[in-house]
Amino acid sequence: MRGEWALKHHFIQLHYGAGEDSPEYEALVFIGFVPADKTYVCHWVDVYGGGYDAPGRGKIDDKLLGIEFRWESKEAALTNKFTFDPQSKTWTSLIRQTEKGEWKTFAEEKWTRK
Repeated sequence: MRGEWALKHHFIQLHYGAGEDSPEYEALVFIGFVPADKTYVCHWVDVYGGGYDAPGRGKIDDKLLGIEFRWESKEAALTNKFTFDPQSKTWTSLIRQTEKGEWKTFAEEKWTRK
């Protein structure tokens, strides 16, 4: 994972699979602020193509330590929650999706700064 500002600081770009010679999974994720409604947008572009190309929307929690994005389709719903732990200075990314009407964890990762 590599994160950096992109497009004149309008987005944070997260690069999954960065630094790997031949990653099995690779994605570019762009997170930006939408001033009109004080929300954030998340564009997820990955090796699976444009089937889920709609942006997710989210708001930062009251403590400014987490943000959860949500996507809805006719097949299922998906959330991606990014949470910062100020004590350990780590980020957690939790991706959950519905399967047959139940929420299941798809992936959970912890990140620390190099």
